[in-house]
Amino acid sequence: MKNVTRWDTWQRLIYMSLFTIFFGLTEVLILIILVVQFISKLVRGEEIERLAQIGGEIGDYFRAIILFLTYRTETMPYPFGEWPMGVESGEVKGETGADNNSSTELAASIPMRTRKRAPRRRSRAAGSSD
Repeated sequence: MKNVTRWDTWQRLIYMSLFTIFFGLTEVLILIILVVQFISKLVRGEEIERLAQIGGEIGDYFRAIILFLTYRTETMPYPFGEWPMGVESGEVKGETGADNNSSTELAASIPMRTRKRAPRRRSRAAGSSD
């Protein structure tokens, strides 16, 4: 019961509440980036590199917030800590040279399940008899 009266326990709750709000706000930013990037691809035929880089930084920021919220780290994310720098220019879609904190490497580390499709069986026509 000693933790109930400790200030740092309640202070962490306050910070966790703030970072939950920040997480929601950055979700809106990702949605805006998504729309702008899609429109850019439609109109110009290419993505805006700077927005892709910002998207990587926001992805790393999401990761930092989640690690703090789930007690995996005591390091507080931005604005109480440093802003994550994201993936380097040219590495947004590639897999080379990314550091251990980049969203590219994080995504690459998640195992993907693949399954083979079974061959389709021909179904009997409705109303056919044997």
